[in-house]
Amino acid sequence: MKRYVSFLLAVLTVLSFAFFFPSCSKLPSGHVKGDDIVVDNDIPFVYDESTVKSVRESNSLREHDIDGFVNNICPYLDEEITYREIAELYGNKVLRHYTEGDNDCYYTVYSMPDNSLFYLFCKLEDGEYYLDQRWGLGHNEVVDIRTDLTGCVYEQDTPSAILGDKLPSGCYLDYYSKETIAKRNYAVWRNYVYHCDKARIPSEPYLTDYYAELRNQENGKKVDGVIRCVEYVSFDIMDDKYAAHGAYFYDIYVFEDGTATLLFYHFKEMIARYELLQSEEILLSAEEVNGLKALFEKWDFSNIPTWNPEEFMGFDGCTTYVLAKGGSFGEEHLISMWESNERYGIYHISCAITDLVRSHVTVNEGAIFSK
Repeated sequence: MKRYVSFLLAVLTVLSFAFFFPSCSKLPSGHVKGDDIVVDNDIPFVYDESTVKSVRESNSLREHDIDGFVNNICPYLDEEITYREIAELYGNKVLRHYTEGDNDCYYTVYSMPDNSLFYLFCKLEDGEYYLDQRWGLGHNEVVDIRTDLTGCVYEQDTPSAILGDKLPSGCYLDYYSKETIAKRNYAVWRNYVYHCDKARIPSEPYLTDYYAELRNQENGKKVDGVIRCVEYVSFDIMDDKYAAHGAYFYDIYVFEDGTATLLFYHFKEMIARYELLQSEEILLSAEEVNGLKALFEKWDFSNIPTWNPEEFMGFDGCTTYVLAKGGSFGEEHLISMWESNERYGIYHISCAITDLVRSHVTVNEGAIFSK
């Protein structure tokens, strides 16, 4: 191993690093002087972009930050690589010893450019710390404050604890041109209409049969506004032999007297269309409607971007759409997000709607209501 390490260090040269520590200088918090391995659960990790390092192979244009090295080089080495070898290239950081239940691991945190962090996980075997190459959320990955590492690291080491509310620049609308934003917004609307078409439900809530029936009633209640929530869920319906994606539609027609009707539809995805599994008509009280309206106000719904640049890109999971228009909701506005969480208004609004359904009817099947 030592002979291999010497060769590795010979072919990798430090390309750029903004920190250089004279013997008398104080190291940034979380760093260790020399090559001793220090396990400490208290020394704080502090984000410091100036400590970011990258290396380049000799006589090559290829550069590697710690993410590229750990994930693109280490898996293909003949022998397991030690933390000491990684630390020699990218800086010696304090290791945490983390245990929760059966989870027993060591990890450290490296700063990465643009408000992101790299969580390096290690394992202890025969007195040596080796890179732990198991797959898992946040394990040996670059993440930011949108990643929930609760249950993987100590609370003081979660991304939000280290970075506060700082996100990468690409998570802000002003990072993008107006043309790019318009294209992304169009894509959200196109996908929303696609789901409506497959369910054979008009994408315009005021064109549904239910609304037409209200208009035809001589003494029918007058609609003050409409909320539509759509959730497309991968592997929504599963058994031992079968799995199908699903779609949930929730149309809420709010009346001038403060009450509302909630129309609930649950679909199973077929090749060319959605197959209706269950539909319900639920009467909502003014108190229930006011609670929902309060959420729209609390999360400033009308100012949530249609395409949210904070959205992760990924596969499977759940994509949520919320459309509102008329009355207290103002002009028509659509928002969408894949795998939203507690950080976002769309999550709280959609959860409140599903909670209303739960409180009135039993949904027969599907992932959303089995939680």
